[in-house]
Formats: sequence, structure tokens, C-alpha cells
Amino acid sequence: SVAAVILASFCLAELGERDEAEQLLLRAQAAGGPPRDLAAITVRLAEDRYWGRDDPDGAATIVDRFLASPEGQDPAAAALVAAHRPVFAVLDGRFDEARAAAARWMDGDDELARLQAAVPHNLALAYLGRCGEAHAAASEAFAVALGGDLPYLANPGPHIVAMGWALLQDGDLAGARAIVDLVYAEAARRPGYADRGWAAALRGIVLMEAGELRAALPYLVEGVAMWRRAGVPGFARIVGAVHTLVAAQLGDAVAARSSLDAGPRPRTMGFMEVYVSRAEAWLDWAEGRREQAADRLVAAVALGTAQGARVLAAGAAHDLARLGRVAEAVDAFAALGPFPDAGMPRLLAAHAEALAADDLDALVAAASAFDAAGYRLYAAEAGAVAARWAKRRGRTRDAEHLAAQVAQRLETTGGAATPALGTERRAGPLSRREREVADLAVTGRSNREIAEALVISERTVENHLYRIFTKLGIGSREELAGVL
Repeated sequence: SVAAVILASFCLAELGERDEAEQLLLRAQAAGGPPRDLAAITVRLAEDRYWGRDDPDGAATIVDRFLASPEGQDPAAAALVAAHRPVFAVLDGRFDEARAAAARWMDGDDELARLQAAVPHNLALAYLGRCGEAHAAASEAFAVALGGDLPYLANPGPHIVAMGWALLQDGDLAGARAIVDLVYAEAARRPGYADRGWAAALRGIVLMEAGELRAALPYLVEGVAMWRRAGVPGFARIVGAVHTLVAAQLGDAVAARSSLDAGPRPRTMGFMEVYVSRAEAWLDWAEGRREQAADRLVAAVALGTAQGARVLAAGAAHDLARLGRVAEAVDAFAALGPFPDAGMPRLLAAHAEALAADDLDALVAAASAFDAAGYRLYAAEAGAVAARWAKRRGRTRDAEHLAAQVAQRLETTGGAATPALGTERRAGPLSRREREVADLAVTGRSNREIAEALVISERTVENHLYRIFTKLGIGSREELAGVL
């Protein structure tokens, strides 16, 4: 039956056997049948062309060809295929367009078409910052996908993703974590690569936002591996970029560089491109290119805004504040406007505003709000700056109390080394400048390149390296990476 063909093709794609999946679908298509059956086959063919071939034009052609055929004149068949167009729009990062296009099918009579349209519609709502609405609608679609009387396979996975994503952006870190932990446990029991890729990537992202940086790394590595096995390099690249983002915040420029895909940008999967830009910015910072890092973040905010990915743009704007470009961060948040239905961007904006206003009490409140929501690294960063401000203002007891809170919050990060933390975790014999020189030296840069990156002279670089080698008891750059 066509239902069996759809199920089998999905399983083959999950295992990365996309050629076999496509041949199975093409044979079923050639055999003909009722318009609705051919529509279901068309959707699967278009999906695999987009995901597995990095071919958005080919996917669109498959859809257009069916809608222009005699079978495409059948209303139910046409609805099922046309409702898939917004899926490609949301994956490409065209969120406003995806939501508007999907809304047409959301109130229709065809249950399968409604489920198809619900995926881009609800993901777009979450990205736009309408998180409560997105979670409610995704939960309803998930229930239908699991329990509906449907003629073909309805994958509940995308609806779970939308639920978790909406909770994360709404500041409900505990709720998001509960979902991704359950999804990961279920996916780990099964042989499918794409399911595990989604589960591992989402778990890594949630752990990153919780500030558990070291704990996030293995899940992101797993996510990259699973997506590559599934034959979807575009999404593997995104997950690799998140790995870079985490490694750079741990101060590990070498690991951050190694996990960033330097190849050409794929033609698909633009919906998380802001993460790639943030990763490149943090790598720039880790390698000493401070101005370039800030410029990348400004561009990332602009990209997220243009796409309609307001919550991702807010993350990039917050990074500007974390790297010291506070005025630009506040301007970016002002341009993005309020987030009445997205708690996480509101927390990020409040942190930036407290920094810009030089308001110690507001900064302490921001740290407490982050801590209450479970964002431990952001809480530690806000608290570390507040401790320094309190000390400078003669509030010694407050400074000591804040510093103790910072130390406690940092226990779960696995060794975060971000600029806002200052000297809080930089124990060891090297000064801050010496550590910067050492981090660049192990990337293979020459003394001249290090000097240019840090805007110092080559002689100063030589002096720093001499002191570094003396302090660490080593004699070469080859030994330096291991010691660091």
C-alpha cells in the first residue's frame, strides 16, 4: 500500500539510505493511483530532495509539477502538497512568510494538510517570539499526530521540536529540558539517525543555555555525527557551529576552530544561521579579533531581524552586551521591540539595559532573575560584573556576597571563560594578556599574526612568549597546547 511505501521511505531516510528511499517512492509514483496517494508520495519525494540533496529548487519543482498535473487538481491532494511549501520556507529562515503561508491551511477541513502546515506555523510563531501561542498549538498538533485516524504516517517529531523550542524561548528552561531529556532517552533506544540528531542537538542547546557548557559538548558532537550519517550535512553544520559557540565560551579556541565548518554555506537550513554567525563571532573573540567579533554580532542581529527570527536576534544582541558592546546591544533590543510572550529575550534585554545604565541594583536583579530561571552562566556573568561594581563603590560586603554567588553558579559550567567573568576563573600563573598570546600561539599563528590580532608589537609578543615558556616550564609551542 502507499501507506507502507510512505512508512518505509521514512525509515530508510532515518537510516541515511536516501537513494533507496527515493527509488522506492519513484516506483510507487510510476505505478499511479488515487490523487491523494500520489500527493503523499510527492511530499516525501520533496522532503528528501530538500533534506538529503541540499536542493531547495528541486524540492520546489517536485511540488510545482504535481500541482500542475491532473492529479493536482483534486482539492484534497492539492491541499496536502501545497501545505508543505511553508515547511521549506521556515527551514530556509523565512519566518514571516512561512507563518502567513501556513495560516491558510490551519483552519481547513483536511487533517493531514493541517498537520503539515502546523509545523512551519508553530515554529515560526516561536521564532517570532509568540511562544505561548506556539506551544499550545504545537501540543495540539502533537496529540493529533499521535492519535489521529490518518491514512499515512504523520511524524510527531517536528511538533515535539516546536514544543521544546517554544518553552526554551519563553524562559521555561525546566519545561524545555524535561521535553528534550525524554526525547533523547527515546531516540537513543532506536536505530534512526535523524531522530537522534534532533534529540542530541536540542539537548546540547538546552544545556548551553542552562550554562552547563562542558556537559553540552558531547551531545553536540553526537548531533553532528548523527546528522552526517543521516545524509544531512546542512544541519550537521549548524550543530557544529553550536559546538563552536560552546567551546569558545569555555576559552578553548582550538576546539572551537576545529568544529566550525569552513566550507560553503549549504543552500538549505538557513533557519538557524544566526547561531553560525554567533559562533564565528565568539571564535573571533577567542582568537583575539575583538572588533571583528562585534561586527559579526551586529550582522547576526540584522540577519535574525530580516528573517523574522526575533528570538535568535535577541541572543546575538545579548552577546554584544556580554562582549562589552553594551550601547549597541541596547540599540538592538530597542529595534527588536518588546517580547510580551517570550520570557528569555526579556531577561536578556534587562541584563543589557542594567549594564548600559550602570545600575548596580538592576544588575543584581538581572543576575537573580537569570538564576531563578536556570540560566546559570548568564547569572554568573551578571553577578561577576556586579561584584566588581560593588567593590569599586565601597560596598565590600555586597561584593563578597556577590562573588560567592558567582563561584557557586560557575560550578555547573565546566570552566566557563567569558569576558564578563573577568578574573573569576582565571587561576594559574599566566596573566590575561599572556593567556591571550598563548591561546593564539597554539592555533599556529606566527608572532607577526599574533601581534596584528592583539594590536601589539612583535617584540612584545616575543617577550610574552618567553615569560609564558618560563612560567610553564616548557621550551616550545608544541608543548604549549598540552599544558594549556
